[in-house]
Amino acid sequence: MMKKSKEKYTIPKEFHDRKIAEQVKKIEEKEKTLPDELSSLINRYSRENNSNTPDFILANFMMMCLRAGEYLVNMREQWNKH
Repeated sequence: MMKKSKEKYTIPKEFHDRKIAEQVKKIEEKEKTLPDELSSLINRYSRENNSNTPDFILANFMMMCLRAGEYLVNMREQWNKH
């Protein structure tokens, strides 16, 4: 009778780390940040032409407006608690 090995087969760490790094890199390449997406949309619809302002500046402005809106909502919620 042959004795069964109790050891599990495991993927070598260096292979595992390399594969994970490759997957993370692919995901990062596909994902864009919200400001990048906004900039692309502004450019796609040529909305930067009306103000003669670069699309990335308009996208940053829109992000600032979004943050200001979030701040407003948070402040209102705090005020309503009192």
